[in-house]
Amino acid sequence: MTSQYILDAHFIVAALVIICAVVFSWNTMGRRVMVAVTGLQVLVGLVVAGVFHPASSLIWLHLTGALAAMVAYIFARRIGEQPGKGALALALSLLGLVLAVGTFALGMTLARGSMS
Repeated sequence: MTSQYILDAHFIVAALVIICAVVFSWNTMGRRVMVAVTGLQVLVGLVVAGVFHPASSLIWLHLTGALAAMVAYIFARRIGEQPGKGALALALSLLGLVLAVGTFALGMTLARGSMS
């Protein structure tokens, strides 16, 4: 029963990550928000992985995708503070969005497999 609450929390924070990525990640403050929200999601995801002990290599791809999205937002934030680097920061934010959406989709696939 408790494990279902952990999965629900993971899904809710995942939805928050996607919403924040679409709305906030296009400027420096928004990228700070994305680093925090994505970091929270990675922590919750580690708990989910610990509770369910998945044997699938897809879980490692899922975790790697989440970390890669967080790193993209970290670099986007840092680069965005430099003069003349706005386009690169925007490209990294877009990469973070793509990684977040891809990781979300993979997570939904993993969740469907664990629910059946």
